[in-house]
Amino acid sequence: MYREDMTRKQELEFVNKCFDEYEKEGFSKVFISPYDLGENINRQGKSFKVLGRVRPTTETDNGEDTADLETLPMWRIQFEDGEIMGAYPEEIIPSEIKSNLWRESDKQYLSLMI
Repeated sequence: MYREDMTRKQELEFVNKCFDEYEKEGFSKVFISPYDLGENINRQGKSFKVLGRVRPTTETDNGEDTADLETLPMWRIQFEDGEIMGAYPEEIIPSEIKSNLWRESDKQYLSLMI
């Protein structure tokens, strides 16, 4: 079943299974994003700590640690300088980082990952 065909309940269950599987694998020691980070480019290769899962936004719960369900799974992370941001699996889960890293210049960070 495609995600867009799921009911909200099915999608919540799917996202929670994704969270569980990724968390079993564990997190990278450093942040490595395949995306254009713009002003956050200095975050590449920096260590972070995971603050928790980003929760799905609802009508009554739309705090800073929430996001639209279709964007999950995502975790809130904090860098050593105190900056907090959301991070996708392809930025903090080792197997996903390896699968999604395409910039030659970012491959230098792979040895820092584990």
